[in-house]
Amino acid sequence: MNRLWVDFRAVKACVSMEMALANYGIMLRRLNGCHLRGRCPLPTHTSTYSAQSFIVNTRKNAWACHSNSCVAARGDRVGGNVLDFVAAMESCSIRDAALKLQECFTIFSQPCAPSPSPAPAAGNQPDGT
Repeated sequence: MNRLWVDFRAVKACVSMEMALANYGIMLRRLNGCHLRGRCPLPTHTSTYSAQSFIVNTRKNAWACHSNSCVAARGDRVGGNVLDFVAAMESCSIRDAALKLQECFTIFSQPCAPSPSPAPAAGNQPDGT
């Protein structure tokens, strides 16, 4: 990946877990209004008997896999946000995951301009006036 600017907040705000799952062709069963569950799609998941260990909370835009093999492969991390999901699926950094999502979903982000320094309050001028 090249060294483009990435607005992580914008990517996370624009791309839902449902969008990322659909992009990978992953179908999960809806448990209720905001929870999806199914087989873990992560390449680090090696367990063959935990068919329902992957869960997504669409309200929080977060996912988790509670399989011991999957958690161990990810350094004891149970889950994360959409950037963590893509990074795990692609075996890449969070930055590269954000760039992939930014490109895939055509998210335009600009580097933030530095904030102007606040003007000194009256009577607090550096020269004491």
